[in-house]
Amino acid sequence: MQWRTHTSATNWEDGWKTLLDSNNYTTYTVKKDGTGATGTWPISITGNAGTATKLATARTISLTGSVTGSGSFDGSGNLSITTTTNHNHY
Repeated sequence: MQWRTHTSATNWEDGWKTLLDSNNYTTYTVKKDGTGATGTWPISITGNAGTATKLATARTISLTGSVTGSGSFDGSGNLSITTTTNHNHY
């Protein structure tokens, strides 16, 4: 796999860059079962995403209509919502 970039709206950067070739493609190939990738992947995870055990900001999940209820979800555990029915049976 190769690519090159624009230096302006009409000009291409000289030369192609190689991402995958016959020497490294199997190193970066992930199989359907999730195995197969090896090596060090140059990614950086910063902020809450790097160490999160819960959401940075909790979210309220609400039910509306004939059945109502709400609960706060921050990802640290399951959410249980106690509901109230607003439907009258005559």
